[in-house]
Amino acid sequence: MEKVDSALQFWRYVQLSDLALPQTTVSSSIKGGIKGLWQRLRGNRTKDEVAGKKELALEQIPGALTERIAPDIDWQLPAAVLKVQLEELLALDGLFDKKTDQTTCFLVVGLPHGGNEQTLKILSESAHWQTIDQPTTEQILSQDNNWLKQIETCDTLWVLPALERCYLRHVHGLALVRQLFEMINTRAMGPGVIGCDSWALAYLKHVLPGRLPPALVAQPFDDQRLSRWFYQQALTGCNRPVVFCHTHNGEPVFPADREGGQAGAFMNQLAAHTFGIPGIAISLWRKALRQEPDRAAGDEAPVNTCQGLETTLWVLPWDKLTHPSLTAPVSSETSIILHTLLLHNGLSQEALAEILPFSTHGVTRAVWALKDAGLIEKADGLWIVSPGGYPMVRKYLHGEGYLTDSF
Repeated sequence: MEKVDSALQFWRYVQLSDLALPQTTVSSSIKGGIKGLWQRLRGNRTKDEVAGKKELALEQIPGALTERIAPDIDWQLPAAVLKVQLEELLALDGLFDKKTDQTTCFLVVGLPHGGNEQTLKILSESAHWQTIDQPTTEQILSQDNNWLKQIETCDTLWVLPALERCYLRHVHGLALVRQLFEMINTRAMGPGVIGCDSWALAYLKHVLPGRLPPALVAQPFDDQRLSRWFYQQALTGCNRPVVFCHTHNGEPVFPADREGGQAGAFMNQLAAHTFGIPGIAISLWRKALRQEPDRAAGDEAPVNTCQGLETTLWVLPWDKLTHPSLTAPVSSETSIILHTLLLHNGLSQEALAEILPFSTHGVTRAVWALKDAGLIEKADGLWIVSPGGYPMVRKYLHGEGYLTDSF
């Protein structure tokens, strides 16, 4: 954790007021439109026809190569960056003096699929801070105050990795969180760090009186950082240069490919569509990657290692990527289930049935329909909105007037 790593440069934490979401650049859209018009005026169809045949001949890259080119995110990296910032903010000396006026608790806010809970668990373990276990569903609904005692009696800095797991949108589901913040505001407990999903933060601001602690949030990836991050991952995984080319025209995805230079239109669209959330961005990036069949070994034997002096991979155009969608008309059951899953950053099917005003059969039917549509998936026993489904689900709920996060 203490080792300085060039990969740390990709992770940043800022105050909520300083958060900036990536935007689609107008210049990229205009440039693409002018280029397309010029090609039509020239009547140059040969290149497009060749590119279309090229796309048909390509295949998805296999799992072994995916793990080299676009591996699972190492949450130790943001944990190392966050640890430094929190230690500076908390200035540990004197924090256990309850007479101090110094802020003794911070929120760390994360967006869905941003790895906030994993990051804070790693941070707590590496710093030897006390990780607070989340309450059970039964403890939440029975308003069991015993859960809070593990924080009250803590004699070191404590970390609650996921506040969204400590409440339920239910008449009896908010008591523990209310008491937690009352104790923080009256300094009835020692210093701590609370992880909180962005949707949970929006909901708790809406329903809880009083002020919440100051907050940090992971800065979303813009197109420039996504480009450098993806290129660095591929370079490290293959230990040699990797060239990413567009399937429709053969041009490089990264204009200064070997340095992971200025972002192109694809990365600009990817960053804006995914809100710069790394877990969503890398999921779509993997879907877009293609390779040529291994001609030497036969078309049935795909390439599964990086060989040669340079590796060339192909990237589908943005408009060729498919995304999960909601089939109209969308029932109220479906909308409320999606909204509830986001407010809690995932729930078990039993918890959904417990807190929603629908029959168990109705919840089960709706959940499996959403799963079949690719909009939700199961992770660690909980149903969550999938990485691919999140951008569309958020847009739909916002358009329907549901409470959403502010990011």
